[in-house]
Amino acid sequence: MVVKKEGMNKGLKITLIVLAVIGVIFLLIVGLLVFVGLKSGGLGYSEVTPIVDEFYSALQTKDYAKADTLLHPAINETLKQDFNKLFKYLEDNLGTVESYSKDGFNVQSFPSGKSTIVMTYNVNRTKYSAFDTITFYRDSGEEKYGIVSYNSYSEGLVPNALS
Repeated sequence: MVVKKEGMNKGLKITLIVLAVIGVIFLLIVGLLVFVGLKSGGLGYSEVTPIVDEFYSALQTKDYAKADTLLHPAINETLKQDFNKLFKYLEDNLGTVESYSKDGFNVQSFPSGKSTIVMTYNVNRTKYSAFDTITFYRDSGEEKYGIVSYNSYSEGLVPNALS
């Protein structure tokens, strides 16, 4: 008895080749999207950068009313007053903002459409330098991000820390 080895039929070979080509194209597209996302700073990063510029501009000119407009709409009047007290306290203890540069960022997007972006900045002020963290939030359906948290770390905020 003679046994014939049968290879894959021609149709199956073509199907596997087409699937392999589609898989390679898919991986290239995903890689390109990840690369572009990383080069641009990530999803949402470009949306909050102008807000950061407006925010530090408002702090430089002591226009706290302008800074208030950049807060998330869910922040009530009492919290806005607390933010303003913080802005004034930092101005009194650290000095006026002279310049700032991005240190890092973290983007969290959720399937529900909500997203949070945490930006960190090195800030030069007239008295002391600071390390600021600004948290932005956007709920699903909202057009733009708003500031929900602002923290500033500086040795100028720690009395007698170095004496």
